[in-house]
Parts: sequence; structure tokens; C-alpha cells
Amino acid sequence: MSSDANMNDTVCRRPARRALHVRLARLCAPCAAVLLLSAVSLKQCPSLPENCNTLSMIDVGGYSLAYKDTGAGSPVVIFLAGEDDNTTVWRKVQPGVAEFTRAIAYDRGGVGCSEDGENPRTVNKVSEELAAFLDALAITEPVILCGHSFGGLFARYFTNQNPDRVAGIVLVDATHERLEYEMALQLKPQSLEKQDLEYGIYFGVTGGHGVWGEYYNRFNTYNTVAQNRALPDIPLIYLSAGKYDPGLVPEEQATAADALKETLDEDQVSLSPQGVLIEVANTGHDIQIDEPQDVIDAIKQVYDTVTAP
Repeated sequence: MSSDANMNDTVCRRPARRALHVRLARLCAPCAAVLLLSAVSLKQCPSLPENCNTLSMIDVGGYSLAYKDTGAGSPVVIFLAGEDDNTTVWRKVQPGVAEFTRAIAYDRGGVGCSEDGENPRTVNKVSEELAAFLDALAITEPVILCGHSFGGLFARYFTNQNPDRVAGIVLVDATHERLEYEMALQLKPQSLEKQDLEYGIYFGVTGGHGVWGEYYNRFNTYNTVAQNRALPDIPLIYLSAGKYDPGLVPEEQATAADALKETLDEDQVSLSPQGVLIEVANTGHDIQIDEPQDVIDAIKQVYDTVTAP
């Protein structure tokens, strides 16, 4: 990796944190102008600004998605970024995966370099869009989905709706559909109000239409995923962040937050008879940035399982 990329990682990485806290604002150096909003604290982010000229575009039915296609082989690995993240969030993982199979990262409609997609930006629409994306690329064989954070919800629902199109899943500290409900029940409301305020202000200044749409339709997404939880009997690996940042949730709530996180992680693992939970020590929510080799290894493990004779 170039020295410039390393420098950007240093500037733009968020503090280590558990998936319970993903609703916090993600302001980073490229968004420095937002600092005029003194109510919003400076946050670090895993995504870097995209150079859209380096990405390919493909029509998925009236609008085009931006994507990065590397490597060769089958099954193809499809990366689904978290809420308000783009293809660059996989910059440390995709090259490693491309060494043993084809790997594709893409921006959903209205996110990053992609054109605005159809509304509303619910999990139903995102799932239909992903199906159209695979069709446009003529990918007919089952794929391996790798979803981070909110992207994990999309990966799960797509698999539920299209079980014949998915060979395996890797969930990278993925959001649980009960996360915000349980946070509201178990944690003090003041910390949640601050998170929602900062996140809302961030989207209001920097968010594209797709980012806005996914965020404000998130409870529809949660409810839809909750009603469609069944997954086929396929390899599933859940990578859980092992480091807790006490600055994000009041210290007196840390025990409850950790217990909730563990329960929700285990629940997602139980969705497949082949589910495996791996805790990645000394990493925050963005495991693909903090410990990319762990994500590559998990994908390779799923790949080896589904390609075994």
C-alpha cells in the first residue's frame, strides 16, 4: 500500500468500538468543513473519498451502480459495505480475496459513486437491486456475501429471499435487527439521543440520497429482516469486534452494553446450522480496517468449505 494510503488510514480511522455503537456520527478529515457545526464532534471514518474514475459502472434497470471488480474464479465474493460507507472500506480486504477468487465491491444506489436508485431505500429495494446487479454482471452461480455493519442486514435478507444464489456468508460485526430496540430498552436514553442527533446532522450535510434513504428507512428494514430470519444450511462466519471503547457509552452502562452485544452476536450465528462465531481481539467495529487479514481468512474458510469436493 502506498504511503498516501497509509497516511489516509491514520487520519480517517474511527476509534475502536463495538457494533453496539455504530449509530455514532462518522466525521473524518475529508469532511472537515462540517466542523462549523459545533454540536457535532469530530469522528474518524473507515471509508475514504472515492475516485469514481477508477470504478466501473453498470446499469441495473434505469440507473447505474459503481463497482470494483478484481480477481477471477468462483464462487464470486460480493462485499456489502455498512451504512454511509463506500467501496473503499474494503481496500485492505479485497486484494487479498482476489488472490484466490473473483471479488466485487459496489456502491448501493445513491451511495458513493453510484447513481440514485429507486425509493424507498428499504431492505426490499436493496435486495432487488443486488439481484439486478448480479444479473447485469451475468453472475448466475451462488456467491459468497460479505456484509459489514448495516450491510450484514442486507446480506441476510438477500440470502433469505434468494437462497439458491448464496453459497456462504461472512458477517463482519454486523448490525442486528433488534439492536436499536434493545438499546432503547436497556441503556439510558441520553446517550442514544446524542448518537441520533450527531448522525442526523452528519447525513444532513454530507449524506447522499441513498445514505439518507437507508438511514430513515432503517426501522422498516429492521422489521422486515425480523420477519424473514430463516437462512439455508450454508457456511456462516460472524466476526465480532473484541474491543470496547468506553468513551462511546457511559462507563456505568458498559456491562449491559457488552452483554447485549454478545447475545445479539450469538443470535446471528445461530441462524445457520453451520454458523461460527469468531471474536477478533484488539479491534473495533471496523474489523476490515483494523484486522483485515481476519476478514480475508474468514472468507477463505467459507470459500474452502463451499468448494471442497
